[in-house]
Formats: sequence, C-alpha cells, structure tokens
Amino acid sequence: EMGKIESGCCRIGDRCLIMPNRTRVEITNIYYEDIETDSCVCGENVRLKLKNVEEEEISSGFVLCDIEQEACGVGRVFNA
Repeated sequence: EMGKIESGCCRIGDRCLIMPNRTRVEITNIYYEDIETDSCVCGENVRLKLKNVEEEEISSGFVLCDIEQEACGVGRVFNA
C-alpha cells in the first residue's frame, strides 16, 4: 500500500512509531514511484518497508510518527 507524507521527512534507518498501536519500527526501504530511494519529503506518495511489523498489522488510517517527537494523540471515547 502507498501512503502520503503529510509533514516532515523520512530516511532509511529512521525509527518511528505506528499509531494508534504504538508499534516501534525502523524504515528499511523507501519507494517513490516504484524507484527505491533513501529519503522522502512532505507531499510525496511513497511505499515504506518497515522492520518489526508485518504488513497485515497495518491498516488504512494508521499514522507513522517520529519516535523522538510527541506522538499524535489517541482517543479513548468516541461520541457519534
């Protein structure tokens, strides 16, 4: 699956959190338009290969966050 870089950038070797389940991962490969690259920036649609997680464990809407920055919030209550 492909995802969009909404802010910041990613590089091979970056350690991140997958939210909302807070899984710690490492970026091992980055693909931009089917070409392998070593980094990506805001606005690009990319595919990432991640260490420490299986593809089946990631769903649409999950967010990849910088492990050093404050992670995006996770709600516990939803009122419709």
